[in-house]
Amino acid sequence: MCEYIAREGLPFFIELIDKKFNICTAIVNHHVIPPYFTGDESNGKSQYLRNMIASYMSQNMPDDCYYKFIDACNLSTEDSLLESMNLLKGYFYEIEDNPDMKNVSILVEESIDDYHALKKLKDAETALHMFLPIPDINKKLSNIWLLPHVSCFSNIIARVNLYIKSGMKNVTFLHDKQDHFDEILNEIKKQVFDVEFTEEMIDLLYSDFSLDGEPTLKFLDSKDSLGIQISDLLAGFVTRYYYEHLYLRKNIDDVYHNIREVLLEFADFDNGVGINLVLPDQILENDHVIYNRGFKLKM
Repeated sequence: MCEYIAREGLPFFIELIDKKFNICTAIVNHHVIPPYFTGDESNGKSQYLRNMIASYMSQNMPDDCYYKFIDACNLSTEDSLLESMNLLKGYFYEIEDNPDMKNVSILVEESIDDYHALKKLKDAETALHMFLPIPDINKKLSNIWLLPHVSCFSNIIARVNLYIKSGMKNVTFLHDKQDHFDEILNEIKKQVFDVEFTEEMIDLLYSDFSLDGEPTLKFLDSKDSLGIQISDLLAGFVTRYYYEHLYLRKNIDDVYHNIREVLLEFADFDNGVGINLVLPDQILENDHVIYNRGFKLKM
């Protein structure tokens, strides 16, 4: 199947995400380096620092910090927010073998001070939600936090947009039937088109969020769609391969390495085609392939 995709020049767009790392990036974005106070981020240095901290956290941070952050999201109270931030600050402060990471406690302390300052400038609820992720709303009007679907689907839209270069109004995305997340995915699709880019934003590579024309999103029963079945097989292979290769460090038969090489050879990241690994740096270092984080770092 992969040889056929490569031989026929069929573009593929895969987002492989580590869910634990995904939570860590949310913690960093809201507790450590919130974007409200960083100013011009176009050089990419703030995002580079965020990725470095989140990568370290995903490999070392104790479970209590995750639980407190999830409590802060679910409860959305000042007490739960400050408990999460103070526990995180204490975790970094107690690090002894990595001075750079130990100093992250200072950044968290600054975020706590910023929260109290914003609480005085704005109303308490507004300040609170500036230090928590924006939830998605399900069909029962309940909040759902940190769905990987959000970043994955929005980035695939932007990657497809980069690839076709002719507007999105004639593009149709097919998704397997979703009983619980179809409305959320449709909302994500709409929100992507509300993004307003400025010169102060990071210069993204391999994706183009300057969208012209909104695509269509259809949900089909996978039993009735050969395309969805092929996508499931391809995504399943990539997930199992990288989990066993990079995380478990298992000896894998050469045939599976060869399949990966076929996919990498056909990848064209300048046009958005290929596999985007949203994984911690320490995990990516287990592979011989050099991966780019997807944004331009200007020194």
